[in-house]
Amino acid sequence: MTNPGGLPIIRVWLQPEHQVSTAKLLLTGHRLPAIGVVGPQRKLIGLATQASLHGAPEDAELASYLVEAGDPISIYTTVRDAAKLIQDSDHDFLPVIHEGAFQGILSAKSLLGRLRQSFDPMTQLPWSDALRDWGAEQLSLSNEIAIIFVDLNKFGVFNKQFGHVIGDKVLQGVVAELKVAIDPITDLLVRYGGDEFAIGTLRDRDDADVFVNQLRLLGKDLMVDGVPAPISFSVGIHGGRRSKVRNDIHVQANLDNLVNLASQDCISSKNESGAADEKASLAETTEPTPSHHQSSTNSEQADYNQTLPPGYAVVETVQADEDPNSLTYAVVRSSGGLSVGTSLKMGRSLAESIAIATAKALEKAYPESSITIDSLIVTKAGSTELISLETTVVRDGFQRSVKAEVEANDDLGESVASGVISAFFAE
Repeated sequence: MTNPGGLPIIRVWLQPEHQVSTAKLLLTGHRLPAIGVVGPQRKLIGLATQASLHGAPEDAELASYLVEAGDPISIYTTVRDAAKLIQDSDHDFLPVIHEGAFQGILSAKSLLGRLRQSFDPMTQLPWSDALRDWGAEQLSLSNEIAIIFVDLNKFGVFNKQFGHVIGDKVLQGVVAELKVAIDPITDLLVRYGGDEFAIGTLRDRDDADVFVNQLRLLGKDLMVDGVPAPISFSVGIHGGRRSKVRNDIHVQANLDNLVNLASQDCISSKNESGAADEKASLAETTEPTPSHHQSSTNSEQADYNQTLPPGYAVVETVQADEDPNSLTYAVVRSSGGLSVGTSLKMGRSLAESIAIATAKALEKAYPESSITIDSLIVTKAGSTELISLETTVVRDGFQRSVKAEVEANDDLGESVASGVISAFFAE
């Protein structure tokens, strides 16, 4: 059974005639909070826990030592909703049921790892690491999957003409439409980076192709509330042709290949439509919205200046290796000496990981202050690469929201880190 909600379900169960010793062995060996005990059609009878088995004879049958299961949850429950249910309950686990059949146990500990995954607060979507986990699970189960890539057209130009506040509305509006279009039973929607989104789907290829055509129609001239001009997006797809993973290919490598080919198909679709090279012809019904600063929560205003403060420099930014879960380092020199920040990539882009590492380096240098990277988008406008940062800074007792746009130099990492430092010291 697939797991569309992305829940980290522990799929272990026993029958009532199994011995207590077997249950204890599984509870201890797998560090489980409970084991479901099922009857015919895998209907849940009760749960065996360390407490319920305490003092029971090792050769006794489980049937006499069960506790009630409580209210189960569905496999369609989201990770965040499941975490809330566990928080509100008296237990550190929940049984999971689908169509009357027991699927396994969801523990608070297993949820913690899933909740640590990056989550985009602006679009309320998970980032690409959630897609990787989902895809790896489906491929490990030999389920047929396809990856669909969605890339907004001329978004950098759109951002530059109308400002980042309108740009954010565009992203949120596109996400709202995509959420309506997908089927949460078969599809997983994530923000892949910047103006790119990805959908992992369990649809067979014929159905997936029909879905992609529907998305392409949706993305021709999409109007978003509060946005003065239509937006469009390109769509690409790969996968859905093979029902099981080839034995000679590692699951993660297979998934990376699917994502890369879906992205290439999206680029081909963009080129064919002329969206990649066509110059912007956005409606000139409104003046560009300035977005280098915005009001803070305490009525203070933060002015962004791209110049680094005197005595500050980005010494080095380092990506440990190409692994999507590798560490990224940022070394910053300040008046107090060198500060080093690290960030676990967890599927994030290199730019995002460097921004987080830089923020941590600043927080080490200034323990009473903090800076949070709310969003980071890298776009191209002609030959220029622009880095758009949105941060929340707490410094000198005040909280400020700072939006900054940095023109990248030859070293993207240094440009990102410099933008974060400048935002931190905005007045």
